Amino acid sequence: MKERLIAFENHLNELKQNVDFVDAFEIEKKLLKFGLIISSTRQEKKISMRKLSQISGTPLNQIVKLERGENCRINTYLKVCNTLGIKIEFN
Repeated sequence: MKERLIAFENHLNELKQNVDFVDAFEIEKKLLKFGLIISSTRQEKKISMRKLSQISGTPLNQIVKLERGENCRINTYLKVCNTLGIKIEFN
């Protein structure tokens, strides 16, 4: 197992030399982090995904995508974040 981890780390370090990979990796990392924020906020407020879908007017499959960190339209993010009271700042 340890050998596999070392091999993966070596492979990842090689990929990090590619600027396009690094950019895509950073975007995916941000989407995952954002998904976790949406999911944890929803759970803290004791709202089910189905209920969030209803009160935000967002299809359930889009809520699932958001929480998984999958790429969705910006208006979907904004609508769900507004419903949950999550503030978004753009730099």
